[in-house]
Amino acid sequence: MIYELVPNELHDEFKAFHHELKKITSQHAESCPFCKKTEFYIIRSKPTKTYRCKGCHKYFTVSTNTPFNRLAPFSWLEMIFTSRIKNISYPNIAKNLQISFEKVMRRERAIINYLQTYYPSLHKWYTQQKQAILIPTLAEQYKTIKVKVTTLTK
Repeated sequence: MIYELVPNELHDEFKAFHHELKKITSQHAESCPFCKKTEFYIIRSKPTKTYRCKGCHKYFTVSTNTPFNRLAPFSWLEMIFTSRIKNISYPNIAKNLQISFEKVMRRERAIINYLQTYYPSLHKWYTQQKQAILIPTLAEQYKTIKVKVTTLTK
């Protein structure tokens, strides 16, 4: 269903990004982000899996060196991304996830930064699509506020 909302020419980038989100959500590390060695072990599994590399002895998670670092739980990222593509508002997403409005915005900002770095075409579409929807919403909000102010001053 979500693929229908994304233009056909962006399906490959969208699939790749969606795969990256699923990898972060599953918390499965393939290699150390610092030395790229595949020999590491789990130090802690809750709330997020923390690994320690046997080569460089550094600690890391699947989100280390990404904009998603310290934005656990990672399952929210995919839900926020797909909800925003469906044009669901921040307050509604926050209500559905039972989190604050600010947490939703912080995670979407991380998603936008990641898209800008690794998937520029998808980033351009994602941000322009949101702006196209945002502008009429702001205009509607302005009209509503203007009507309320006008009724208060009378």
